[in-house]
Amino acid sequence: MATLHLVRHGRTVLNEQHRTQGRADSPLTPQGRQGALAVGAYLREVPFVHAYTSPQGRVLETTDLLLAGREDVPRTVLSGLREYDYGVYEAGPDEVMLAALPAALEGARRAWKVTHKAAGTHS
Repeated sequence: MATLHLVRHGRTVLNEQHRTQGRADSPLTPQGRQGALAVGAYLREVPFVHAYTSPQGRVLETTDLLLAGREDVPRTVLSGLREYDYGVYEAGPDEVMLAALPAALEGARRAWKVTHKAAGTHS
């Protein structure tokens, strides 16, 4: 049976600024680079067969750091893995985008805040 490992990109400048990232690309911060290296070390013994990434710079940089020294692992960039386009909310304050969500999504809005803080991207 195959095992699928999902890894999120490292922390970015827009994450630190609490801005909606979406398709807007933002470079990794030093902390984001360190995190990618740490995940790479943690997964060092995993016999990866292939790596699939989105075309966004933050993801490609994370992949390069995570797989440093593992040139034997083929990498494929898939445009279908690209982040959503949040339109006018791209690179804007997270709270502005969240406030624009309908009241029916209040539970999702609360969950988003909890999970993103827990994930360490928006402290």
